[in-house]
Amino acid sequence: MALWMDLPEDMVVEILLRLPVKSLLRFKCVCRKWLVLIESPSFIDLHLRVRHNNGDQGILLFHEYIKGEEGKSFLSFHSDSDDELLSGVNVAPHLELDSVEDDGRIHKPFLVGSCNGIVCLSLEFGKFILFNPVLRGCGYKKISITTPLAFGCLPNPEFEYSDVDYGFGYDSLNDDYKILSTVNIMHYRGYPFIVGNKVEIYNLSTNSWRKLELDDGFSRFSADPPMLFFNGNLHWINLEDDDRGWDYYYIACFNLVTEVLRKIPIPDIELPINGFLVLLDEYLTFIQRYSRDGDSPNPSDIIYFDIWIMKGYGINETWIKRYHLEPLWNVDRPLLFLKNDRLICKDYPSPFDPPGDLFDEYKRHLVSIDLNTLQTQQYHHINVIRAISYRETLVSIINKKSSPPNPLLL
Repeated sequence: MALWMDLPEDMVVEILLRLPVKSLLRFKCVCRKWLVLIESPSFIDLHLRVRHNNGDQGILLFHEYIKGEEGKSFLSFHSDSDDELLSGVNVAPHLELDSVEDDGRIHKPFLVGSCNGIVCLSLEFGKFILFNPVLRGCGYKKISITTPLAFGCLPNPEFEYSDVDYGFGYDSLNDDYKILSTVNIMHYRGYPFIVGNKVEIYNLSTNSWRKLELDDGFSRFSADPPMLFFNGNLHWINLEDDDRGWDYYYIACFNLVTEVLRKIPIPDIELPINGFLVLLDEYLTFIQRYSRDGDSPNPSDIIYFDIWIMKGYGINETWIKRYHLEPLWNVDRPLLFLKNDRLICKDYPSPFDPPGDLFDEYKRHLVSIDLNTLQTQQYHHINVIRAISYRETLVSIINKKSSPPNPLLL
């Protein structure tokens, strides 16, 4: 059997491109040639492309435990396998997330999103951390960034406050990672109402924030559940008032290359909107959740899910209802789909739990729903606040563009 040094260099590259990240991190110690190769931007980009084309990705869970005034958060990493999630086994150790103390305040982390293996955390009051968790101990470094515009800029802080949502994604044209911040300026005199809004964007390449000027037609922003990055755009279900003062729902779509915000109509639904955005088979997917009388459900209600996919991205006429799921019990918010036709959701705590637990966000389990049989299974994991798709990569946010191309890959 030929040794690796006897193989042609292009064959060595092809073999390495198909290995998982953790193996490549170990193989950097084999020789200097492999170290230079594996750390080169061209190899990192090719490896990312191979993993994307192969559909290699897992699941990232954000957990938070609260006890009194104290709490701790951590990330757990899992394969896209129903059996593995049921067992509670991780493909990597938990990554505990420390709160940050600054200006006399404790900043608790929250998972904003992940793209190309880079994870974005927000830390309350406009602070963020970007990092690649798989590079721990191998050039791993966090970058803290603070938005100067959303906070501390209210004319009447006694009566005004800001309602802020965030999204994270990748600008493929400029090879840049960006954070979008949408801000509602709220005025409170007996009850809150919106008096203005702002949109700001952070560029990793310049390590700076900019305020964006939007076209008319966006009077307020609401991104609950959080923004979804797909097809180069950030998406969220937005709510405004129409000319008659009625609620008007649509999908807000922000392009990270052009930095233009536009509206995509939701499916034609007569029921009050209680919707969620996820991805199913690489289609933008809208899930409407409702009870028998059509309203937003309570924990004791029988639940119905209508699942719509957009076959032609951005084209309203291509919404197709793929699934209608009923009856469902003890199911709350949908989170993501697995490859084997299962939908991962949060559950409601049991009515037999102690008083106060019923609406406690931190005492929820994960459950999966088989889209074909409607069979549900409860997972081992609890206290999960967010669940997103995650792909391990070699991508680093440190000096991303500073290394020269590797001649083996030209």
